[in-house]
Amino acid sequence: MEQKVLHGLRLRSKDATDRTLKAEGEAEERQIDQYEVLLNDQKRFWDIEKKKSGRFHPSHNTSTAKMVKHNNVIPYQHFHKKWARRVKTWLDQPAQKKIRRERRKEKAAKLAPRPASGPLRPLVHCPTQKYNSKVKLGRGFTLEELKEAGINRRLAPTIGITVDHRRTNKCDESLKLNVERLKDYKARLIVFPRRNNKVKKGDATKAEIAAAKTDRSNVNVLPAKVGAFSGEFVAVTEELKAAKGYSALRAARNDAKLVGVRAKKAKEGKADEAAPAKAEE
Repeated sequence: MEQKVLHGLRLRSKDATDRTLKAEGEAEERQIDQYEVLLNDQKRFWDIEKKKSGRFHPSHNTSTAKMVKHNNVIPYQHFHKKWARRVKTWLDQPAQKKIRRERRKEKAAKLAPRPASGPLRPLVHCPTQKYNSKVKLGRGFTLEELKEAGINRRLAPTIGITVDHRRTNKCDESLKLNVERLKDYKARLIVFPRRNNKVKKGDATKAEIAAAKTDRSNVNVLPAKVGAFSGEFVAVTEELKAAKGYSALRAARNDAKLVGVRAKKAKEGKADEAAPAKAEE
């Protein structure tokens, strides 16, 4: 009886051990499966993020991409551009052209009898050596140009002349050009009276007003005219070939810079020469 009990105890302990080992093995398998599921979820998540950020391409997957032979470029085809979404068309261009034309007519009728091109602007040269030969319309006339033309700086904006107090004249040619432009405009100018029953000095007569209202042939104010080429062609001589323009400019710039220093040294030298002469006397 005692042996059976012991034997029974031994059998029961072995069965319990087997069940425990089996349960532990199943638990480990479940943990491994859960870990693999978690890894797959993370991988899918990062793949989605890469696609969203635009840094993912099917050819990035080294497991599926086929490597090229030799030292060639790795295939990286960009076929998923969706370029049709970014295509811009101008199918309404003819209609917009007509709309702009009608708006210009409305603006000209609103500004009439004043010029539709706006106030008078000066002719200026573009900055930098590359473009300084080109002439364009500037911001406004200088105070010196208005003074030479005999136009008050405060009166100028009221009669359709722009004023730029910051710009200055660097040469006589531009000054004379814009002064003549102002005088030409002043000769053509027709000033309407503010009140028909009260005409002031300088206002236009009734005949001039009627002519200005009917004649709308030219709605622009003295447009910029491109002058013809005024230079001349000469044969290239040996003297011109031997000339060094850059060195000459550098020397001239240096001479202009050292005028005061050299004059001071010359003055001091004359004083030193005069001092021994006075001592001998």
